[in-house]
Amino acid sequence: MRSLFTPAILALSIGLLTTACENDPASPATPSGKVVNGAAVTVGGGTATPYVQLDAAGKPTAYGVRLTDGALSNLPQDAPGYEYTLPMPAEAAATGIDHVSLDYNPDGHEPEGIYDHEHYDVHFYYVSPSQRDSIALGPDLVPVDAKYIPKDYKTFDNFSIPRMGVHYIDTTANELHGHHFDKTFIYGFTKGTLAFLEPMITLEFLKTKPNFTASVKQPQQWQRTGISYPGKYSVRYDAATKSTVIEMHDLVKK
Repeated sequence: MRSLFTPAILALSIGLLTTACENDPASPATPSGKVVNGAAVTVGGGTATPYVQLDAAGKPTAYGVRLTDGALSNLPQDAPGYEYTLPMPAEAAATGIDHVSLDYNPDGHEPEGIYDHEHYDVHFYYVSPSQRDSIALGPDLVPVDAKYIPKDYKTFDNFSIPRMGVHYIDTTANELHGHHFDKTFIYGFTKGTLAFLEPMITLEFLKTKPNFTASVKQPQQWQRTGISYPGKYSVRYDAATKSTVIEMHDLVKK
């Protein structure tokens, strides 16, 4: 199989239009604690907002991105892709997630016939933006210890995408077995170290107002200890806020 993502397709422009809404009073309350928002970013005709959900003791129970209805329309079509960087609020530190990169791909990307559909790549990064900038294009032959790779996941070429790393995909995923791609979950490594977790979701699916939850396949061992990792992820529509929520939850501290 060819590389999942070619350099040409991944020539991304940085989305810089942001509006601050830290601790947004409109954030939904939870019985066990609160939701803390990061800064909202203008996306298409709406906004994308990163957030972390905390329990009564201030420990994270979930984190994610909230896309308003407008963020699924009026999207830029003048480039192969477009990147929006969403810093996580400080309260998310215990998750290890530094920031989110929301990458819009109007024509999808390789492999042709699989991921060439309009979609969002939602990268939850364990590295800082400056560390991402050091991730280069080309072969990355530093091995990842097998105990850090979930069952069924593999990379086909050890090829590093600039500012991302090597993508490991679930070989049992529906889209690799003759089914239409609508959502999938990816692990990313650079120089043998986990760099990101990534739900990848088509706009077609997001516009269905979904209510989807799946388990996140776990490695035998996580590389870093002392932070909380997700056991599940969800893509669900919140009618109250007229937004679609992409959430990592069932967090367990390792």
